[in-house]
Amino acid sequence: MTAPPPQSDFTPEALAALRAHPRFDEAVLHLARGSLQEFAAADETGRWMFRDLGRSSLYLAAVILDSTETGLTASILAKLARANDTASRGRVMAFLRRAEAAGEVVVPAGKGPWTRRRLTLQPAFIDRFRKGYRIYADALARLSPEVAPLAARLDEAVFFRSFALWVGVASQRAGTPVGRSERLFLERDRGMSILFRLMVSQSGPGERLLHSAPLSRSRLSREFGVSRIHINRLLADAAAAGLLSCPSPERLVFSAAFSEAVEQMLALTLQITRAALLGAQAMTAGADGNAAVSPNVIATID
Repeated sequence: MTAPPPQSDFTPEALAALRAHPRFDEAVLHLARGSLQEFAAADETGRWMFRDLGRSSLYLAAVILDSTETGLTASILAKLARANDTASRGRVMAFLRRAEAAGEVVVPAGKGPWTRRRLTLQPAFIDRFRKGYRIYADALARLSPEVAPLAARLDEAVFFRSFALWVGVASQRAGTPVGRSERLFLERDRGMSILFRLMVSQSGPGERLLHSAPLSRSRLSREFGVSRIHINRLLADAAAAGLLSCPSPERLVFSAAFSEAVEQMLALTLQITRAALLGAQAMTAGADGNAAVSPNVIATID
């Protein structure tokens, strides 16, 4: 495996430079709109698997593990989730069983516990990961044109497997993308989709990425399949945490600190995407279409 992305890629100075790019807000809005379109087009299984940060983290880890020599097993995925404090063992098993029931994860026959058998991810499962990161890659291309040709290469089997490995390595290097209070939207059911909807509903550019947005609780409830009680509780908890205020029932105002935190989180995610694309490019240089990607990075992402 080529050298991991330098820590300097994820320093406050590097992220500040990315956020200072004149097209940063444009790139983030493109990312938000693309994510909302992807949600609208997703089937029920896909929507279930990305409802919150815990399930999204399991999805990412499953694809990364599938790209290693050791492969994906329920036991290893549960171990990683426990080590990273992203999900309980029971939640991991429920996630995999849901994917199996949808025909997107195959558990092979064999002796012994099924949790120790190498699982096979089907194309539908992998394609969701690919589509999600293509949205990030397309947004990133507005800031780093040199990566634009690499987004199309995610359709190449070897490049894609290398990219998945590098997402894990770069994520480990990058560290925690956002503070505990700001994780509220990430951890709640459909929270990030709700935040993206509010973001793109803002009336024109403001002094910061998140400023104020019109608010329709009933629209958010219908669009994302959650109750109005859920919406009200999310907004109330966000207000209590100082992330936003609701001066009227039809309008909310984001705090400057929350906008700063979201900008930092998205800049870090774009930087991870950039490191993964460039790492995959270096790893696959000279490889033919049938080459195998062999590095085992379990120790790196554990």
